[in-house]
Amino acid sequence: MFKSSVFALIIVFLLSSSVFAGHPLITDDTGTQGKGNFEIDVKGETSKDKETENNISIKSESLKISTSFVYGIVETVDLSIELPYQWYKIRVNDTEIAKENGITDLSIDLKWRFYENKDGWSFALKPGITLPTGKIDKGLGTGKPTYGITFITTKSLEPITIHFNLGYSYMDYKNQEDKDILRKSIVKSSLAAEIPIINNLKAVAEIGVYTNPEKGTNNHPAFATGGFIYDLSKNFSAEAGVRFALNKPETDFTALFGIAIKF
Repeated sequence: MFKSSVFALIIVFLLSSSVFAGHPLITDDTGTQGKGNFEIDVKGETSKDKETENNISIKSESLKISTSFVYGIVETVDLSIELPYQWYKIRVNDTEIAKENGITDLSIDLKWRFYENKDGWSFALKPGITLPTGKIDKGLGTGKPTYGITFITTKSLEPITIHFNLGYSYMDYKNQEDKDILRKSIVKSSLAAEIPIINNLKAVAEIGVYTNPEKGTNNHPAFATGGFIYDLSKNFSAEAGVRFALNKPETDFTALFGIAIKF
């Protein structure tokens, strides 16, 4: 059980590092860059978590920095490539048992907004793949490609905009030990809202849940996020937020920050 908990913690780190979609939210929207337009996002998060099981205390800390490049292939289709770098350490009863850093798995996604109407509804699909660029022996990758797809809905209710995501990912593992204790299929869902506050500043919030990667439990991680996005100019924005656990399996606290530059 103890070893399973440690592996599950590492996989949760990997899951959260691959879902920087609508930073500082996990929830993505249906918006695309437009044909020929380009965006660079530099985003990060620092997390802390503590679990106690059978009088064993497991503390974990993680810092992730991700750089993503998004290009508008056509008006309604974006191609994005994201490469995160991660530092993490895990302590058991105040004894450090793991401390690693390095590149994690690179992700490639394609977002296609296939429907929108004058009533403010729009829908998109976002298939993606991660490539095993992270070192599996350091707990920085799964050792195999993973595949996923997310259904995205956006609804404009002026001045509030609502977003809903429902995603599925298939995570295979190179090591048999990981296969024995971790699920391959992960389902994620989240609901988010954004509202303007003053000129160029908007507040964002979300709630979400995803399949617990650890086999044998139906207690699935749930979270809530709140934050702000500030547009310093038409082509430059900054964002910050915090994510809180709504139950025990989720990481206790995460601080989020980032910038986006458009060309």
